Amino acid sequence: MKKNSNFKWKALGLILVFALEMGYAGTLMLKEDEPAMVRTYSTLPVLGDWYYERHIRPVRRNAEMGDVSDMIYLHDEARFLNRPEDQAAALEMIRSSNSAAADLFLFLLEGATDEQMGQESYDAEREFMLLHARVMRENLRPPGPDIRGEKFIQQSKRYARSLAILLENAESGDETANWIIRNLYR
Repeated sequence: MKKNSNFKWKALGLILVFALEMGYAGTLMLKEDEPAMVRTYSTLPVLGDWYYERHIRPVRRNAEMGDVSDMIYLHDEARFLNRPEDQAAALEMIRSSNSAAADLFLFLLEGATDEQMGQESYDAEREFMLLHARVMRENLRPPGPDIRGEKFIQQSKRYARSLAILLENAESGDETANWIIRNLYR
């Protein structure tokens, strides 16, 4: 009888220690807000809905206030986690945005048809290059978490180099580069 009583206390102690460790680990995960962890925990029943809402609430708020990067991030997260309401809402926000990044996102999401890329492929290519140049000039924060701003700094450097190359090409007489520069700064 005494052995059974000790077993119960040991088992109860182990369960308590396990619960404390899980609580501590959960707290650390919430602070980290790592995208892979969010995606993993968002698939769990009940807890996943709470975790998804906790993670996506500030993103949704920023998207509703006009942050294009968060609109795109909300759309991608909702699509990946099968949240059709958020996906549809984000897509509507993206469509109503005046941002070049939103235009490029929609162009890539909807894809170019064979007809658009057929005989007029040269014009379609120039239009796509112009759209990409507009995105580089706009230089919005990349979608997703970037706490230290490292992704944004790297992106800004790449965009600055690309625009400088485009200007050099235009100055050297490249017809396409000239067309892009004329239309970019209109």
